[in-house]
Amino acid sequence: MQNNFNSLFKQVVKRSYGLYHYKHEAITIYLMAVVSFLVTPFFILLKFSANLVTVINFFVATISLFLIFSLNSNLYILGILFYYINRILDFCDGNIARFNKKSTFYGRFLDAIVDIFFESLLLFSIHYYCYKIYSNELLFIFGSISSFFCVYGSCIADKYSSLARWSNDINKKKIKPYLRKSINPRINFIFYDFYYLCLVSTPFFVHDKNKFMIAVLLLTISTFIFNIINIAIHIIYAKKNLNKFAGDK
Repeated sequence: MQNNFNSLFKQVVKRSYGLYHYKHEAITIYLMAVVSFLVTPFFILLKFSANLVTVINFFVATISLFLIFSLNSNLYILGILFYYINRILDFCDGNIARFNKKSTFYGRFLDAIVDIFFESLLLFSIHYYCYKIYSNELLFIFGSISSFFCVYGSCIADKYSSLARWSNDINKKKIKPYLRKSINPRINFIFYDFYYLCLVSTPFFVHDKNKFMIAVLLLTISTFIFNIINIAIHIIYAKKNLNKFAGDK
């Protein structure tokens, strides 16, 4: 069993490590990816498919939201813990797909659905907690707006990438479909790390109103600014790169 685990671990790392190297990713994403390399062999030994792990991850996300929406401080802490379990499992399904050489667009579609569903509702649930426990209506409104832009920003990025590929196919160009790692990537990574730092700090301050509210406010501001910048960049580069022949339909 130990030999099987060690062998699988080495294979998973060899296949996926280069995709999440710390030089090309946010530090927090790199760290969660490394943890996922330790977890993935267990799913492979249990013969879990990548899509099954994605489905399991959906239920983990739902449990996390339920715990935060419960408006209990101890359950809130547990809810944030489940969030990080979700993030690690989010890497595991991709690791399994690459290990089995069965990466599919359907799998990526399922993964994207879970990500968008959870990330947007996570912000909303945290701000709902602030509203109900601390009666902070302004932060709740700001958080709701930020949650909307979180979903909208993801839709903009996905639409740009699909149209870029479509344009490349018709016009024989080589437009980069993803801008996150090609346009000021280090700034994006800083926002990611700051977001996760604020989020992971909230359970430690859940019994201290002022510190908790500051952590949530910083979390909200960083999310809002990141998504506004993300949307603006995609609109600018859409005008620059996609202003080309698109066919009759």
